[in-house]
Amino acid sequence: MVIGPAGENLVRYAGIMFDDRAGIGTVMGSKNLFGVAVMGRGKVVPADPAAFTAALRTAMKVIRESRGIQALMKHGTMGDYVTNSVAGDFPTKNWRPDS
Repeated sequence: MVIGPAGENLVRYAGIMFDDRAGIGTVMGSKNLFGVAVMGRGKVVPADPAAFTAALRTAMKVIRESRGIQALMKHGTMGDYVTNSVAGDFPTKNWRPDS
């Protein structure tokens, strides 16, 4: 996992890059932590398996009940087309919102 210049400069939406996925990098930047390397084949076991399972179930419930996920489940990836178009979240018209 690594951060780039945005994380180093504490940009609020900085990403942490790993395996072509992104996350929040500002906290790492604020700690002057620029990367984490992990290697091994051992199994990762939570310190408190019951608490981990409870937190995971809560998170999954929140995700399943979110409006965005409901739209994706009902309509597939086109479920957020109108919202994204209105917000200007498409490369057409240089990411400008619909007028």
